[in-house]
Amino acid sequence: MFVIRSYQAEDFDTVLKMHEDTVRTINAKDYSPRQIEAWATKDELDIASWRQALSSSYSVVAESQGHLVGFANLFMNQGYIDRLYVHKDYQRQGIARAMYNTLESKAIESNIALLTVEAAITSRPFFEKMGFQCVLEQQQKVKDIFLESFILTKDLTALAEKTSQS
Repeated sequence: MFVIRSYQAEDFDTVLKMHEDTVRTINAKDYSPRQIEAWATKDELDIASWRQALSSSYSVVAESQGHLVGFANLFMNQGYIDRLYVHKDYQRQGIARAMYNTLESKAIESNIALLTVEAAITSRPFFEKMGFQCVLEQQQKVKDIFLESFILTKDLTALAEKTSQS
């Protein structure tokens, strides 16, 4: 069992480690070793931008028996889901869906009409199951290495109307 709670600054080191471990194991089936290394390894600039992003956005973590097992964040002013990761040992347990539902509910509550996410090959099917549509396939440059990714969007207008009528 797990609970979703607000991200706290003291979660940062665990979140960063979870990202690296997840990319190195789960995403390794879809990307080359060089791509994984570029994506997973963080330098000081990356670490500072991650810290800033998580503290300045609506960020949540999933916790199971006192251990962090997932994290996600949403930039409210843009309706942009920046990150959504589940610990490599806790895949396929409903954690991603629960975190996503938390972000989506917050977006609807905040009158955000459109959600956008830049998804990896690995996570694209998840977002499509959540109702997102792919609007762009792209090559994203990370430390001089290109990674295939996708821009997906989801219109929340109908969901917001349904929620307001309940």
